[in-house]
This record gives sequence, structure tokens and C-alpha cells, in this order.
Amino acid sequence: MKGVAGLAGICLLVLWVKWLMLFALLAAVSMMMYRMHVMSNDRKELRKLDLAIYRARADLQNGAYLRGDPYGIYGEYDPATMPLG
Repeated sequence: MKGVAGLAGICLLVLWVKWLMLFALLAAVSMMMYRMHVMSNDRKELRKLDLAIYRARADLQNGAYLRGDPYGIYGEYDPATMPLG
């Protein structure tokens, strides 16, 4: 009888280890997916900030153009100082 109980104990241990490994894998995948979600939100926020900067610069250049300032046409670089290449 002792051999059967030992075999049953080993079988239960193997099943327990399989469930433990499955749980660890699910936890790792869940953590990875959460991190990807957070990074995606961070990229969206950075994109919104970039667009706000572009819009502000466009508004400044439009105002300069309406006043007749060359900055409104050429932006940061006028033709004489424009970097080539």
C-alpha cells in the first residue's frame, strides 16, 4: 500500500507543478500586456504633445505671415541661411 500512496503523491505533485507553471505563465503574459498598454498610452500622450507644439508653431508663423514678417513664409530658416543637405 505504501508504494501506491507514494505514486499517488508524486502524481499530485506533478499536477500541482503543472498548474503552478500555468499560473506563472499567465501572470507573466498579463504583466507584459499591461506594460504594453501603459507604453501605448505614453506614446499617445507624447503624440498629443508633439501635435500641440506643431500647432503652436504654425499659429506663430501664420501670425507672422499676416504681419508681413518673413518668418511667416520661411519659418526658422530664411533662404540665405538655410542648411543644405
